[in-house]
Amino acid sequence: MKNLIIRKEEKKDWREVEVLTRKAFWREERIEKIGVGATEHYMVHKMRENEGIEELTFVAEIENEIVGHIIYTKNSYILQPDGLKKEVLNFGPLSVLPKYQKQGIGSALMAHSIKKAKELGYGAIFFFGHPTYYPKFGFKEAKEYGITTSSGENFPAFMAMELQEGYLKGVSGKFIEAPIYEEKITKKPAKEYDEQFFKENKRVQSIVHIAIVVNDYDEAIEFYTKKLHFKLIEDTYQPEQDKRWVVISPPGSTGTTILLARASNNEQLKFVGNQSGGRIFLFLGTNNFWRDYEEMISKGIEFVRAPKDQSYGIVAVFKDLYGNLWDLVQFKENHPMFQRIN
Repeated sequence: MKNLIIRKEEKKDWREVEVLTRKAFWREERIEKIGVGATEHYMVHKMRENEGIEELTFVAEIENEIVGHIIYTKNSYILQPDGLKKEVLNFGPLSVLPKYQKQGIGSALMAHSIKKAKELGYGAIFFFGHPTYYPKFGFKEAKEYGITTSSGENFPAFMAMELQEGYLKGVSGKFIEAPIYEEKITKKPAKEYDEQFFKENKRVQSIVHIAIVVNDYDEAIEFYTKKLHFKLIEDTYQPEQDKRWVVISPPGSTGTTILLARASNNEQLKFVGNQSGGRIFLFLGTNNFWRDYEEMISKGIEFVRAPKDQSYGIVAVFKDLYGNLWDLVQFKENHPMFQRIN
């Protein structure tokens, strides 16, 4: 495939590889069967701790996007009748991003990794895979080498390949896979890992601060903390810029905070009290409208629009000390915003 690069996996690739592997193997029907739609991304994650062979772990890349991955493992062996163990390789998962499947990427990873395994002196590969796909790389049914599964069976999907001629000569017995390949062992931790994986992979952002341009830090702090009961979160002097980093928050809120930013030139002074061009600038939600409204009136806060019952809740408009317009609003219980602020 044009522009396809195959290289060794690097640590910086790990997360992207696991996302790729999850996408490649996820099947909804597996959720009913084993409780999770894919276990393979968990397997790759765990293989790096133990069974995985770093020198035989490769990614396929197209224009800096990882589109395929293969990993080989140790700790698989042939258990011979005399109790001796003959070390063999296993591999997988072999993963290709769904949009790049059936374009030769998996074949390229297979051919490259088999060549490298031979060069590194590994003796043989045993694994379970699609019996019509893998023979083109030189795999045969394992029964041709006199090897059975751990339960003494043979079937077309159980395949093997000698990497070094004669490596399996005189060898017989049962193929014992590394434990990571046993679904009954991996499905529970895979489900737990997937839940955490999805959570970590989910994009989460928030608006941390919104700035209000003020004339003076202390008079602004006085207004917001004494008349609106805002909490002073931070007040730190920054000598290199000769300014203070002042952050306040409405009472009981864990959401967006307000940065009080002192105007430092004539251009910024123009916007003190008019940051939104005369429109409502900020919206202060409350769980008790009339309590807050009456207290604000008693403290001399000017309301420019009287309380009104709207379809979404009850609302009134007030001015802060500089003239910025705010809504004071209590949302109705059936409104989407109600649960966010209560």
